[in-house]
Amino acid sequence: MIGEASSTATAFSAATGPHVAARRPRVQVSRAEQVAVVERLLATVGGGHLGLVDVLARDVIAVSDGGSIVAAAGRPIEGADRVGPLLGP
Repeated sequence: MIGEASSTATAFSAATGPHVAARRPRVQVSRAEQVAVVERLLATVGGGHLGLVDVLARDVIAVSDGGSIVAAAGRPIEGADRVGPLLGP
């Protein structure tokens, strides 16, 4: 989770796990709202506006798996300054 301690992320995961497993949302969000959020994210990242890096935890770790379809990093990438550029074009 962005900017949270691992203990906080673990507690969040424990609290939300049953909801995820049951595939029921905790809040109702319209399809239009979902599309709007995804479009804003894609516009930000695709446009190179990586202010998004500012919301990443400084010690963020990115782990990727290309599933034998696309190239992926062979080992975890650590730090917001290194992970942030991976989110852009």
